Order: sequence, then structure tokens, then C-alpha cells
Amino acid sequence: MHTFSLDRTDFLNTATHAVGFLLSIIGLPILVHAALDRGGKAHLISSVVFGVCMVAMFATSTIYHASAPSKIRCVRRRYRRRFRMADHIAIYLMIAGSYTPYCVTVLKHTVGWPLLTALWAMVAFGAVYKLFFLGRFPRVSLVLYLCMGCTSIFVMGPLLEKLPPISFHLLMAGGTAFLIGTGFFAYESRRPSYHVVWHIFVLIGSACLYGSILGGIPA
Repeated sequence: MHTFSLDRTDFLNTATHAVGFLLSIIGLPILVHAALDRGGKAHLISSVVFGVCMVAMFATSTIYHASAPSKIRCVRRRYRRRFRMADHIAIYLMIAGSYTPYCVTVLKHTVGWPLLTALWAMVAFGAVYKLFFLGRFPRVSLVLYLCMGCTSIFVMGPLLEKLPPISFHLLMAGGTAFLIGTGFFAYESRRPSYHVVWHIFVLIGSACLYGSILGGIPA
């Protein structure tokens, strides 16, 4: 028989990204429909990649936090380790997936494809790192997350020039939310409640990126 305990932090960690999971499931077909209206395989495929990566991130995070020992004590340690591994790898997927629509559309004639190749190579590196060194060298993960996220600094000029203002501003707002949230993520070991704050900023950042891609990337 399962034993449940309502630990506030575990509950909030689960609830915040469960909301994100439900919203991303609802938002994915809307995103696909908008991409079909714009026409072109690039819009469609890149929108699906972004949407699926977002669903994966929120799904794995929800499962991992819902399996916390304080909530379901019968979950075996090895399964929780796998959930944690999937959760962390999905963050890499989300970052690269967020870049994909921009790289294959507005940046395709400049640095889009080389940038996209580099980002997905970092996803592969991050996944291998998590598979074999999960829990070791935690700063490596943080540095890799930041490197992937801050790569957008080098393409601000083309993005500002080619994106509609609303799309660009939402993109900047999303990046800012993730950056602020990462600050809380970096210090969660000192105060576990910071992880909840990190989750909230991830929700905000993801919503901004979704809005930027949904309403702004030109055909």
C-alpha cells in the first residue's frame, strides 16, 4: 500500500510543473495549427520539436517530483534516479528545442544551422554526462545550461532585425525569466524552497517563448 505524505515543497514542485504539463499539452496542437497556417515544413517541424520538448520537460519534472520519498515511499531508489536523470536531460532538450524554430526560419540564411548543430551536440554531451555522472560535478550541468541559454546573445542583432517586436520582446522576457530562475536553481541546496521559485520562473519563461513562437515568427 502506498504511503502518502504532503510535504509542502514536494507538493509545490510537483504542482507547478503539472500545470505546465497540462498547458503544454493543450498548447501543442494550437502551435501546430499556427505553423500549418504559415506554411512550410520548417515552421511545422520546428514548432513540433519545440512543443514536444516542452511537454517532455514538464512531464519528466512532474513525474520526478511526484515520486519524492516524502510522498510515495514505495518508489525504489533506482527508479527515482532514472526519473531524475530524465528530468535533467529534458532541460537540455527544452533549451535546444526553444532555439530550433528561430534557427530554421529567421536565422536560416546566417548562423541558424551551425548554431542549431552546436546546440544539439551540447544536448548529446549533456545526456551522456547525465547518464554516467548523474549527481557528480553539479556545476558542470549549471555551466552547460547557461552556455546553451546565453548563446542567444550572439544572435540578438539578426533576431531584432527580423522578428516582429512582440515576438522579440517575448523572447527577451523568456530568456530573462530563465536566467533569473537559474540563480535560484544554483542555490537550492542551501534553501530547498528555491527550487519552487525556479519552477515558477521556468513556467513564465516557457510561456513567453511559446507566445513568441506562436505569434511572431514570420513565414
